[in-house]
Amino acid sequence: MTTFFRHFLTSAFVLGGTMLQAQGGPPARARQQPPQPQRAQQQAQQQAQQQAQQQAQQQQHQQRMQQLDQSLQKTQRIRERLQQLEQDMTRDMERVRDQDRLREHQAIRDMGRSLGLVAQELARTTTQLRDRERDQLRLRDAEMQQDMERLRLHVQTMGTQMEDGLKIMEKLQLRLKVTQPSK
Repeated sequence: MTTFFRHFLTSAFVLGGTMLQAQGGPPARARQQPPQPQRAQQQAQQQAQQQAQQQAQQQQHQQRMQQLDQSLQKTQRIRERLQQLEQDMTRDMERVRDQDRLREHQAIRDMGRSLGLVAQELARTTTQLRDRERDQLRLRDAEMQQDMERLRLHVQTMGTQMEDGLKIMEKLQLRLKVTQPSK
């Protein structure tokens, strides 16, 4: 009796599935897939979205490269101005007789040297960032891209702050020139 019961159940399942299909119920696989034209349209939309995303990434990449180049140029101009400041201060120190004034000149010149070293390191860091930006593989890692963007912004801010510090030092140099007695 058990064998008979097993055959009966198996036949009932097969017959039930066949009747369901005969009544217009499509097979399960056919219900899951959209019709061919709709699937092609979805694929075309996905491709268009991917292309738009790639173009946006490329534009962002070009913008970042341009900004890094500008930061590097700015840092180079700061370095040149600092070298000029140091030369001017050294020349001015040769004419100063008063020891207090001489120490003031030396202090400002030494601060200019220190700022010049910082500018040199900032230029090196900016160059490294620019080289990393050229690495297209990095664009695939969103978290690393965000960190690199934060670092790029930080470097830009440092350049701006360094330029502000240089302006202050140039003002101090002018003040010392105005107040120093001539030989």
